[in-house]
Amino acid sequence: MSIIKKSTKSISESTDKKRKSVSNEIKEKSFIIGCVIRCGISLELERKTKNDEEGLQNFNIISVCDERIQEEINKRFKEWEKFIQENNEEVEQRDKDKSYENISYEILLEELSNYGNEINYKKIKGSSKMDKRERILTFNGIRQEEIYEKGEKVNKYLIKEIRIEEGKTRKGCRRIIRETDSNIIITPLFTNFKVYCSESNYDKENPNQIEQIPDCYLSNCVQIPYYY
Repeated sequence: MSIIKKSTKSISESTDKKRKSVSNEIKEKSFIIGCVIRCGISLELERKTKNDEEGLQNFNIISVCDERIQEEINKRFKEWEKFIQENNEEVEQRDKDKSYENISYEILLEELSNYGNEINYKKIKGSSKMDKRERILTFNGIRQEEIYEKGEKVNKYLIKEIRIEEGKTRKGCRRIIRETDSNIIITPLFTNFKVYCSESNYDKENPNQIEQIPDCYLSNCVQIPYYY
Protein backbone atom coordinates (compact mmCIF):
# COMPACT_ATOMS: atom_id res chain seq x y z
CA MET A 1 0.00 0.00 0.00
CA SER A 2 1.39 3.42 -0.94
CA ILE A 3 2.16 6.10 1.68
CA ILE A 4 -0.69 8.27 0.29
CA LYS A 5 -3.20 5.43 0.62
CA LYS A 6 -1.99 4.66 4.15
CA SER A 7 -2.24 8.34 5.08
CA THR A 8 -5.76 8.65 3.61
CA LYS A 9 -6.87 5.51 5.43
CA SER A 10 -5.38 6.80 8.69
CA ILE A 11 -7.19 10.17 8.35
CA SER A 12 -10.45 8.39 7.49
CA GLU A 13 -10.16 6.09 10.53
CA SER A 14 -9.31 9.04 12.79
CA THR A 15 -12.31 11.05 11.52
CA ASP A 16 -14.59 8.04 11.95
CA LYS A 17 -13.32 7.51 15.50
CA LYS A 18 -13.96 11.17 16.38
CA ARG A 19 -17.44 11.00 14.84
CA LYS A 20 -18.31 7.92 16.90
CA SER A 21 -16.93 9.58 20.04
CA VAL A 22 -19.09 12.68 19.50
CA SER A 23 -22.12 10.50 18.73
CA ASN A 24 -21.62 8.52 21.97
CA GLU A 25 -21.23 11.72 23.98
CA ILE A 26 -24.48 13.13 22.54
CA LYS A 27 -26.34 9.89 23.28
CA GLU A 28 -24.97 9.78 26.81
CA LYS A 29 -25.98 13.38 27.53
CA SER A 30 -29.41 12.82 26.01
CA PHE A 31 -29.70 9.73 28.21
CA ILE A 32 -28.96 11.85 31.29
CA ILE A 33 -31.55 14.46 30.26
CA GLY A 34 -34.11 11.68 29.69
CA CYS A 35 -33.41 10.16 33.14
CA VAL A 36 -33.63 13.55 34.85
CA ILE A 37 -37.01 14.19 33.21
CA ARG A 38 -38.19 10.77 34.39
CA CYS A 39 -37.23 11.73 37.96
CA GLY A 40 -39.33 14.87 37.79
CA ILE A 41 -36.39 17.29 37.90
CA SER A 42 -37.17 20.29 35.68
CA LEU A 43 -34.61 21.61 33.23
CA GLU A 44 -34.26 24.81 31.30
CA LEU A 45 -33.27 23.72 27.80
CA GLU A 46 -31.96 25.65 24.81
CA ARG A 47 -32.14 24.52 21.21
CA LYS A 48 -28.57 24.19 19.96
CA THR A 49 -29.29 23.65 16.27
CA LYS A 50 -31.63 25.13 13.70
CA ASN A 51 -32.90 21.63 13.07
CA ASP A 52 -36.66 21.42 13.67
CA GLU A 53 -36.43 17.88 15.05
CA GLU A 54 -37.45 17.72 18.69
CA GLY A 55 -35.14 14.98 19.91
CA LEU A 56 -33.28 15.56 23.17
CA GLN A 57 -29.97 15.56 21.33
CA ASN A 58 -30.91 18.95 19.87
CA PHE A 59 -30.96 20.68 23.25
CA ASN A 60 -28.40 21.92 25.76
CA ILE A 61 -29.08 22.31 29.47
CA ILE A 62 -29.09 26.00 30.42
CA SER A 63 -29.89 25.43 34.07
CA VAL A 64 -31.44 22.91 36.43
CA CYS A 65 -34.65 24.24 37.94
CA ASP A 66 -33.92 22.89 41.37
CA GLU A 67 -32.29 25.32 43.81
CA ARG A 68 -30.21 22.75 45.65
CA ILE A 69 -28.80 21.16 42.49
CA GLN A 70 -28.20 24.50 40.78
CA GLU A 71 -26.38 25.82 43.85
CA GLU A 72 -24.07 22.80 43.78
CA ILE A 73 -23.37 23.33 40.07
CA ASN A 74 -22.54 27.02 40.65
CA LYS A 75 -20.37 26.15 43.66
CA ARG A 76 -18.27 23.63 41.72
CA PHE A 77 -17.97 25.96 38.76
CA LYS A 78 -16.64 28.73 41.03
CA GLU A 79 -14.10 26.26 42.44
CA TRP A 80 -13.03 25.46 38.88
CA GLU A 81 -12.69 29.19 38.06
CA LYS A 82 -10.63 29.73 41.21
CA PHE A 83 -8.31 26.87 40.23
CA ILE A 84 -7.83 28.40 36.77
CA GLN A 85 -7.05 31.83 38.24
CA GLU A 86 -4.58 30.42 40.76
CA ASN A 87 -2.71 28.72 37.92
CA ASN A 88 -2.77 31.91 35.83
CA GLU A 89 -4.34 30.06 32.93
CA GLU A 90 -6.12 31.86 30.14
CA VAL A 91 -9.42 30.25 29.21
CA GLU A 92 -11.70 31.15 26.32
CA GLN A 93 -15.43 31.61 26.89
CA ARG A 94 -16.29 28.46 24.94
CA ASP A 95 -14.03 26.44 27.28
CA LYS A 96 -15.77 27.99 30.29
CA ASP A 97 -19.15 27.10 28.79
CA LYS A 98 -17.97 23.54 28.14
CA SER A 99 -16.70 23.17 31.72
CA TYR A 100 -19.97 24.49 33.13
CA GLU A 101 -21.87 22.04 30.94
CA ASN A 102 -19.70 19.10 32.03
CA ILE A 103 -20.08 20.02 35.71
CA SER A 104 -23.86 20.15 35.24
CA TYR A 105 -23.93 16.65 33.74
CA GLU A 106 -21.60 15.27 36.44
CA ILE A 107 -23.82 16.58 39.24
CA LEU A 108 -26.97 15.35 37.51
CA LEU A 109 -25.41 11.88 37.27
CA GLU A 110 -24.65 12.03 41.00
CA GLU A 111 -28.24 13.09 41.64
CA LEU A 112 -29.53 10.21 39.52
CA SER A 113 -27.64 7.77 41.74
CA ASN A 114 -30.19 8.63 44.43
CA TYR A 115 -32.87 7.23 42.14
CA GLY A 116 -31.11 3.91 41.64
CA ASN A 117 -29.10 4.75 38.55
CA GLU A 118 -26.85 1.88 37.45
CA ILE A 119 -24.03 1.78 34.95
CA ASN A 120 -23.24 -1.78 33.91
CA TYR A 121 -20.50 -3.17 31.70
CA LYS A 122 -20.75 -6.07 29.32
CA LYS A 123 -17.80 -7.83 27.68
CA ILE A 124 -18.00 -8.26 23.93
CA LYS A 125 -15.61 -10.42 21.90
CA GLY A 126 -13.80 -8.33 19.31
CA SER A 127 -11.71 -9.20 16.29
CA SER A 128 -8.55 -8.21 18.18
CA LYS A 129 -6.83 -10.38 20.79
CA MET A 130 -8.24 -8.27 23.61
CA ASP A 131 -11.89 -8.28 24.59
CA LYS A 132 -13.73 -5.07 23.91
CA ARG A 133 -15.74 -3.60 26.76
CA GLU A 134 -18.98 -1.96 25.75
CA ARG A 135 -20.65 0.28 28.28
CA ILE A 136 -24.31 -0.55 28.74
CA LEU A 137 -26.15 2.28 30.42
CA THR A 138 -29.27 1.49 32.40
CA PHE A 139 -31.48 3.55 34.65
CA ASN A 140 -33.62 1.61 37.12
CA GLY A 141 -33.27 -1.38 34.82
CA ILE A 142 -34.20 0.56 31.67
CA ARG A 143 -31.61 0.44 28.90
CA GLN A 144 -30.12 3.54 27.31
CA GLU A 145 -31.98 3.02 24.04
CA GLU A 146 -35.33 2.86 25.83
CA ILE A 147 -34.62 5.95 27.96
CA TYR A 148 -33.48 7.78 24.84
CA GLU A 149 -36.73 6.95 23.04
CA LYS A 150 -38.88 7.79 26.07
CA GLY A 151 -36.93 10.98 26.58
CA GLU A 152 -37.70 12.01 23.02
CA LYS A 153 -41.35 11.18 23.60
CA VAL A 154 -41.44 13.38 26.70
CA ASN A 155 -39.62 16.07 24.80
CA LYS A 156 -42.14 16.03 21.95
CA TYR A 157 -44.88 16.50 24.51
CA LEU A 158 -43.27 19.32 26.42
CA ILE A 159 -41.01 21.29 24.14
CA LYS A 160 -42.61 23.07 21.24
CA GLU A 161 -41.47 25.83 18.97
CA ILE A 162 -44.26 28.22 18.08
CA ARG A 163 -43.49 30.14 14.93
CA ILE A 164 -44.78 33.70 14.84
CA GLU A 165 -44.86 35.13 11.33
CA GLU A 166 -43.46 38.61 10.88
CA GLY A 167 -46.05 41.36 10.98
CA LYS A 168 -48.50 39.61 13.30
CA THR A 169 -50.29 41.87 15.79
CA ARG A 170 -50.31 41.20 19.53
CA LYS A 171 -53.83 39.88 19.17
CA GLY A 172 -52.68 37.61 16.35
CA CYS A 173 -49.80 36.32 18.49
CA ARG A 174 -52.15 35.55 21.36
CA ARG A 175 -54.51 33.66 19.05
CA ILE A 176 -51.73 31.53 17.54
CA ILE A 177 -50.37 30.61 20.99
CA ARG A 178 -53.78 29.77 22.42
CA GLU A 179 -54.61 27.61 19.40
CA THR A 180 -51.31 25.78 19.86
CA ASP A 181 -51.71 25.29 23.58
CA SER A 182 -54.34 26.82 25.83
CA ASN A 183 -52.14 26.14 28.88
CA ILE A 184 -49.56 28.73 27.90
CA ILE A 185 -49.84 31.95 29.87
CA ILE A 186 -48.83 35.05 27.96
CA THR A 187 -46.86 37.60 29.97
CA PRO A 188 -47.83 41.27 29.71
CA LEU A 189 -44.34 42.17 28.51
CA PHE A 190 -44.54 39.76 25.58
CA THR A 191 -41.12 38.42 26.46
CA ASN A 192 -39.93 34.98 25.45
CA PHE A 193 -41.03 31.96 27.44
CA LYS A 194 -39.05 29.68 29.67
CA VAL A 195 -40.07 26.10 28.98
CA TYR A 196 -39.67 23.27 31.46
CA CYS A 197 -39.75 19.51 31.10
CA SER A 198 -41.23 17.65 34.02
CA GLU A 199 -42.26 14.10 34.85
CA SER A 200 -45.64 15.41 36.00
CA ASN A 201 -46.85 15.61 32.40
CA TYR A 202 -45.28 12.37 31.23
CA ASP A 203 -47.56 10.08 29.20
CA LYS A 204 -50.73 11.99 30.04
CA GLU A 205 -53.66 11.91 27.64
CA ASN A 206 -53.28 15.61 26.91
CA PRO A 207 -49.69 16.05 25.76
CA ASN A 208 -49.91 19.81 25.24
CA GLN A 209 -48.34 20.93 28.49
CA ILE A 210 -45.83 23.76 28.55
CA GLU A 211 -45.03 25.18 31.96
CA GLN A 212 -44.15 28.85 31.81
CA ILE A 213 -42.83 31.33 34.33
CA PRO A 214 -43.53 35.06 33.76
CA ASP A 215 -40.68 37.44 33.00
CA CYS A 216 -38.21 34.66 32.17
CA TYR A 217 -37.29 33.50 28.71
CA LEU A 218 -35.72 30.65 26.82
CA SER A 219 -34.27 31.43 23.42
CA ASN A 220 -35.60 29.60 20.38
CA CYS A 221 -38.79 28.38 21.99
CA VAL A 222 -41.87 30.58 22.29
CA GLN A 223 -40.73 33.97 21.10
CA ILE A 224 -42.93 37.03 20.81
CA PRO A 225 -41.01 40.12 19.74
CA TYR A 226 -41.71 43.04 22.05
CA TYR A 227 -42.52 45.45 19.23
CA TYR A 228 -45.59 43.51 18.02
